[in-house]
Amino acid sequence: MFLKEIFAARLFSLRKSKKISQQALADHLGVSFHQVSKMETGRRGASLDVACALADYFGVSLDYLTGTGVYGQMEQCPPLRQYLAAALDQYGGALLGGVPAAELDDEQLGLLASALFSSIKVTQTGEKAYDIALTLRFPDPSKLSEAPEQH
Repeated sequence: MFLKEIFAARLFSLRKSKKISQQALADHLGVSFHQVSKMETGRRGASLDVACALADYFGVSLDYLTGTGVYGQMEQCPPLRQYLAAALDQYGGALLGGVPAAELDDEQLGLLASALFSSIKVTQTGEKAYDIALTLRFPDPSKLSEAPEQH
């Protein structure tokens, strides 16, 4: 679910990290300064066109910018980040080039998790208890038999 508060906080943080003004961002997007200000305070959402332009400009995914998908799940279920990092180390270690998944930022971790797992299901079973189920997008490499020789 899209939450304006998450979108607003991420937009503000991304703009500050690039050290640009609201006016400069508005000019780039072709919108008013007031529209950027309202998006950053959560008083206004963004059209799909503007959201896509923001994601492209900041080099992030729409899921990350809006706090949906795996990012929303990580925010709702704090243990998911550690669980995904461990699963990525186990199944996607070659993708990381020796970098432990725990050292990835949320954007990198989310992109890799989305690429490696076809589904990530989180069910809250208690106040601080969760059931987490991951489905690999590709077969587990350790369970694949050797490919037959080609002639």
